[in-house]
Amino acid sequence: MLRLLLILAVFGFLGTSSFATAGACPEDTSIKVGGGGDDWTPWPARLIRPFPWNDVQGVWKVEDFNSGETWYFALKRLRVTPSCERPLQVKQIDGETCKVMASGVGFDRNKVIRAQMTGRDGKTFRLAFTAFNQEDAPIIPAEGKIHVDSVVVLSIANVDSPLRSDIRHMQIVKVSNALDIRACTQDIKK
Repeated sequence: MLRLLLILAVFGFLGTSSFATAGACPEDTSIKVGGGGDDWTPWPARLIRPFPWNDVQGVWKVEDFNSGETWYFALKRLRVTPSCERPLQVKQIDGETCKVMASGVGFDRNKVIRAQMTGRDGKTFRLAFTAFNQEDAPIIPAEGKIHVDSVVVLSIANVDSPLRSDIRHMQIVKVSNALDIRACTQDIKK
């Protein structure tokens, strides 16, 4: 009888702990972006919409028209933590060589994915992925190969940079649902 109670207690504990990580996390509806020196979004905070978490996994492309550079980002959803944080693995891929330039982890914080990556050269970058409605875009949004219901803006800067003007804001579009870097080489061939 004691053995049966012990087994039930163990399964009861396992059942509740897996429940906590499998969708029982409360949805954060607050918006705390803006002011306080941490405004990484190029549009007003009132326009930010919940990040398209279900559509995030895959390869995304960004073109920096100021520098002429093209980068790809492989974004992979990771398992929700026991404290209900939603982590995201981020890899930056060079647009010419299709090699990984930097990698790190980000978290969904108040409707914005905030990440930190370290490059092969040891430099550390701060990133934010922010979603907006298409009708709120100040220009006609670019359309990726894979449709996403939001305009997603990537904001990136070197962690050591003290200037707000060093933050670069660019629209990022989804080019593949697969987490395969070959999406970069296939995109370059076109």
